[in-house]
Amino acid sequence: MDGFRICDITVARTGAEHRVSARVEHPAGSDTVWYESAEPFGLQPADAFVTLAVACALSTGGPVVCREPVSHRLAEGLWRIGRLNQASDADSPEIVIDAPRRLGAENPAPGPIRAALFTAGVDSYHTAMDPSLRIDALFSVLGGDITVGNRVQAESLLPRWRRAADELGKRLIVVRTNARELIDRFARWESIYTLGLAAAGHLFQGRIGVLYSSASLAWRDMSWPPQDPVVIPLLSSESLWLGFHGAEHSRQAKIRAVAGVPLVQQTLQVCIDDPRTPGNCSRCEKCVRTMLGLLAEGRLGDFSTFGPLPEPSYVRALRFHMDRELAFMRELESALRVRPDCRPWADALRHAVRRCEGRTFSRRWRRWLFGERAGGRTRRSPYGGALPPGA
Repeated sequence: MDGFRICDITVARTGAEHRVSARVEHPAGSDTVWYESAEPFGLQPADAFVTLAVACALSTGGPVVCREPVSHRLAEGLWRIGRLNQASDADSPEIVIDAPRRLGAENPAPGPIRAALFTAGVDSYHTAMDPSLRIDALFSVLGGDITVGNRVQAESLLPRWRRAADELGKRLIVVRTNARELIDRFARWESIYTLGLAAAGHLFQGRIGVLYSSASLAWRDMSWPPQDPVVIPLLSSESLWLGFHGAEHSRQAKIRAVAGVPLVQQTLQVCIDDPRTPGNCSRCEKCVRTMLGLLAEGRLGDFSTFGPLPEPSYVRALRFHMDRELAFMRELESALRVRPDCRPWADALRHAVRRCEGRTFSRRWRRWLFGERAGGRTRRSPYGGALPPGA
């Protein structure tokens, strides 16, 4: 079949666990997608499954069909995200949502809870600790960056989330889901993770009224038009507003702001690459750049969540997989070069950045020559990045 059809939405409760599920039929067959939480869900679960289906349809096309009513504002926002996708690539498919719309009083009133998406990483700690946001709850999704089947990482993450909520005086809302398994069939998680996490947030309409997402890039490093600040509010409904926070600060500024907090020093979690290692592997690109950022602030020795810092030769050989990582590394090189004892790592970073800049330039030319110019199709995420063949 073409597109995505959402069927058999079911809400159930077993003991203290609440569960909502649906069968999603798609071009590769069908999957049963489920969400579980100790917190009760709202009354409009269709919005979550439609958002999830659109995240997949951005790369494959076809209509998203649901017989349950969905938020009119959300449906319009998802359609506009599809138009943004087409603006960056004219060959991208149009997003069509075939579902009845809820209007006015048919939607639940916004709930009283103000929450922030939380992973225990640098960005999410920076948002969670901002007093101006008046956040009541930390909202964590197990099955997003860390897949729900990754028990080694999950058993390491959950205690950190609970401790962070307790010490910050926030409520912790944890959702477990297998939605990543569906997303991975059709797209790269790194390209559409905002939609995947927003889908879980929509399950709590009527209870959560505001949900903040942390910026991973500073304004100065975003391409124009800056996609995150545009896309995230478009994921709002009449009952749930999604906010965007932190783009006025660079990654190094965020590290500087949170590095002196004992809670962060003992619970910071950034690694998502090694399913065999609990906590941070201290070897992947994300771990290494965070460790170097802490080194530049003279704080790495205060953190118990990392192993030994890799040698400069290891940093020199790093490969970056996304253009935004280059922005992080350029800023990090400048911060390291200020400290004489950090200059070997600054030199290693400069070498790695120059090599990756050359590869990025070559990739863009190949994309133009053999994709767009030759009449082929370069599929892109809502954030403008090209999706790999078959994604």
